[in-house]
Amino acid sequence: MTLKQHFELLAQYNQWLNEKLYSLCIELPDDQLIDVTSLHHCSIFGLLQAAVQLDQQWLARFASHPAGFVALLDLRQVTDTGMPETQQPDLSSLWRLRNRLDQRILALCDELEVCHLAYPLVYENRQHNRFEKRFGYLLQHLFNQQTLARGGLIIALQQQGIVPDTTELLAVIPEA
Repeated sequence: MTLKQHFELLAQYNQWLNEKLYSLCIELPDDQLIDVTSLHHCSIFGLLQAAVQLDQQWLARFASHPAGFVALLDLRQVTDTGMPETQQPDLSSLWRLRNRLDQRILALCDELEVCHLAYPLVYENRQHNRFEKRFGYLLQHLFNQQTLARGGLIIALQQQGIVPDTTELLAVIPEA
């Protein structure tokens, strides 16, 4: 397995699990979607929206990579705070945006070459602190953040009595 295949698998897993979780969420009544859970002090809708915003921020940062990834070209002039479509009024709109982001992440990983991973990417966080880190580590961080966000969402769904069947990466790892 190559690093490229590793990231492609994580992108496929990301899309698969987001589809699964949004399918569960779309069945919830609006009051359950917006009810603030005690565990996260956030609603299910808020958790979904925060995960989308994090992905948008990282993709906007990744757009500055000199490889000029086609999947991110339209984001080259976007800042963390200037992402279009950050706030969505309802779950259906948010799901459409989530799908577009997942397609973009899949396309990014498809374009990825191993040599791109070592490139030091310079970015600023929301507090305007400057960082310079290797792109491969930052891409891994994107997937780790998604895992963390979905873990919180799964707990919030369980609090509503919804227990998804398998959510493990093993479900999308191909047989040898």
